[in-house]
Amino acid sequence: MIKALLLTLVLTHGADTATSLYGFSHGAVEVNPLIASTHPAPFLVQEATLTTVQVWAFARLHQHHPRLATGLTLACIGVETAVTTHNVRVLRASR
Repeated sequence: MIKALLLTLVLTHGADTATSLYGFSHGAVEVNPLIASTHPAPFLVQEATLTTVQVWAFARLHQHHPRLATGLTLACIGVETAVTTHNVRVLRASR
């Protein structure tokens, strides 16, 4: 089950990245101070790094604390889904 959840986490990160990059191309800016950038290249590197570290950490955590790893993965999926939904709403409102 954890493999499917980690894949879902990667996909939700991808959806967030795609909507953010689409926003960049339409004049939007990233407001998260941890990954704020007006250029796509640094943003992509930061997003890819964040995704990789999360997946690696949750996979390692799952070896010793499977329930905790599952819960944290589900929480991160929820956050990324909410962020992607927010991005889409912002982009629709800006049309």
